[in-house]
Amino acid sequence: MIRTLSRLWDVNPGFNARNVLTFSVSLPPSLMNAPPDAIRAALRHVHSTLGATPGVQGLSLSWGALPMESETIRYFGSPANPKPTTENDMKWTLSYVVEPDYLNVMQIPLKRGRFFTPNDNEHATAVAVIDDVFARTYFPHTDPIGQRLYLANFDSQQAEIIALSAT
Repeated sequence: MIRTLSRLWDVNPGFNARNVLTFSVSLPPSLMNAPPDAIRAALRHVHSTLGATPGVQGLSLSWGALPMESETIRYFGSPANPKPTTENDMKWTLSYVVEPDYLNVMQIPLKRGRFFTPNDNEHATAVAVIDDVFARTYFPHTDPIGQRLYLANFDSQQAEIIALSAT
C-alpha cells in the first residue's frame, strides 16, 4: 500500500498547483434571488477586487468542481449520435466552469485551439475546451475542434469545442 501511495505521488495530475490558492466566496444573501445580470456584476466586482490585491499574479473564478477536490458532473450529447431526448441517454463528464486565465493559473498546456477570452460571455455562443482523454474517447477519428456538444440542463444549448488541452 505504501509503494502504491508513493507511486501515486509521482503521477502528473495535468496541472501545477504550486503557489495556487483556492477558497470559496459567498455572495450576500440579498443576491439569492437577484437577476443573473446582478449576480454577474457582483462576481465581476469580486474578480476585479481580488485581481488588484498585491502579489496576485493570475486569477480565475470557477464554478463547481476543483481538480482533486470535488466533482461536478455534466451530461452531454454529441452530434455524432442523434440528440439525446433524456439525460438517461446522454453521456457524462467532469465539468469545470472557469474564467479565461484558468489555464495560466493552473499551468495547464493548451495543445490546440484557443482558450476562453472575455468575449466568451453570457451574450456569446457557448464554448468548451476538452482534454485529450475526452477527445480520444468521444471523437476518436475526427478533429474535435469545431464540433458541438449538447449540454444538459442548459435549455438544449450547444457548445462549440474551441480547444484541446492536456490532461
